[in-house]
Amino acid sequence: LSDEAIFASNTSGLPITDLARASSRPANFIGLHFFSPVERMQMVEIVVGEQTSDETLAKAWDYILAIKKAGIVVNDSPGFYTSRVFGTFISEGNHLLVEGVTPALIENAAKAAGMPMPPLGISDQVGLGTMYKVAKQAEKDAAAKGEEWAPSPAQAIIASLVEDHDRWGAHPPPKEDGTPRTPGGFYDYHEGGKKLWPELRTAMSRWIETASEQPSVDLVRQRYVFVQCLEAARCLEQQVITDVRDGDVGVIMAVGFPAFTGGPFTYMDNYGIAEFVRDADALAKLYGERFEPPKLLRDMAEENRTFY
Repeated sequence: LSDEAIFASNTSGLPITDLARASSRPANFIGLHFFSPVERMQMVEIVVGEQTSDETLAKAWDYILAIKKAGIVVNDSPGFYTSRVFGTFISEGNHLLVEGVTPALIENAAKAAGMPMPPLGISDQVGLGTMYKVAKQAEKDAAAKGEEWAPSPAQAIIASLVEDHDRWGAHPPPKEDGTPRTPGGFYDYHEGGKKLWPELRTAMSRWIETASEQPSVDLVRQRYVFVQCLEAARCLEQQVITDVRDGDVGVIMAVGFPAFTGGPFTYMDNYGIAEFVRDADALAKLYGERFEPPKLLRDMAEENRTFY
């Protein structure tokens, strides 16, 4: 590449600063995170590394505008902004599965919440093989640090789907001998469409708890929205994003956060920050620390401040 050339990575999670260390010109290295399907998704997440120059950022903006896309600028962080927020949605679907919530309720409540695709379905589309390899890499990284790695029940389920049942998702890679695999993951796929794999709960019974009763659709919807809003607030607190307008528009246009809410920050304002903190604390007592409000939200609730 010429001295003036810019290297832009489309990674959805690897830190740009770490990737830029391999470059002789880290000031010319930036992240341009496109979203699938690229021809339909208008948003691009522009990720600035520690050494990315203002000139590189300006040229990246010019490029985004030239191809008629919209953009938000975020600071470097593992998962950046949009993937961090959206990742909590997928993870919550896995938490619900492990708790013994029926797969149909997991998926239908997500649609009722306004998400364009439900978490088990999107996991199949992303590829269980990809998620499996990410977990395996985490295991290797932990071993290299001398740390013990204990997979979560959700990671164990994905590993079992791949290793024990040869279910790699909606678009599986070919087998070692080159023959194609049959698509399948949380769903079975056929010419007319797809349906949830009927053997899922039985095959994964080792990790799925027995639930005496099912939660309401409203509770599952609340968990999906709250877990994403809380992660958005953490990103603002950590200065991954610096403008709540970017935070709202970014996840609506990039990953399908329910548009009718106005975005996570508008949603929290309209809900009432104090009321949101109160209800998040109630969820944290029931389901774990991922629902713990960050200090930013607690301070805002005490001082009666809003994002807008």
